[in-house]
Amino acid sequence: MVPDLFALTCPSCGGKLQITPDIDRFSCGHCGNEHVVKRSGGAITVEPVLQALGEIRIGTDKTASELAMKRLTEELSRMQLAKAEALESISTANAAIRQLKAKEDSAHLAGIGGVVALVFLVGFVAVQIAAALLWGGVGGHDAPFMLPLVSFLVAMVAVAGGCLLAISLLSYLGISAPVPLAELHSAIEARSAQLEEIERDTSRSEHELEVHRGVVSRLD
Repeated sequence: MVPDLFALTCPSCGGKLQITPDIDRFSCGHCGNEHVVKRSGGAITVEPVLQALGEIRIGTDKTASELAMKRLTEELSRMQLAKAEALESISTANAAIRQLKAKEDSAHLAGIGGVVALVFLVGFVAVQIAAALLWGGVGGHDAPFMLPLVSFLVAMVAVAGGCLLAISLLSYLGISAPVPLAELHSAIEARSAQLEEIERDTSRSEHELEVHRGVVSRLD
């Protein structure tokens, strides 16, 4: 039995073609170009192999760009999380540095308060001894009329110095800073370098994402 033949026209040279129902690929007898047979809804068409391959390549390019867009979007999300963690670490380290500086300031104030308290306490004792030896006491009959006031002021300054010492010591003891200052600065430098790297990677990924979006938009 002779198989049915379908009459078609070569899309390359316009020559008349006759193909059988079971053929999927053939070469034109007129121009020699290779074609593929496409069947859709009972209709039969022929298409040059290079055109078919071009459509396949376009579909492949689009799929690759869509996959790349998904990957880049996920990478950008991870970069944003890493950036937030780095910023939080820097903020925590800066807070610890402020605590350390406050602790140092408290120690300095405690030292100043201690010196003031000691000097004026010694002065108060010296005034009392001198008054006792010379005039029988601060309130003695022959004592200078300003001596009680001077003695009182010296005592008050000594008390103020002692209060400053006590308050500063309490503040110093109340501040906890277990991490050394040098270690905190090193942590900040490391996190800052990480932030710079994240910013570079983010910029590069965003640019690449825009490129793939353009490819998909052009191929749609």
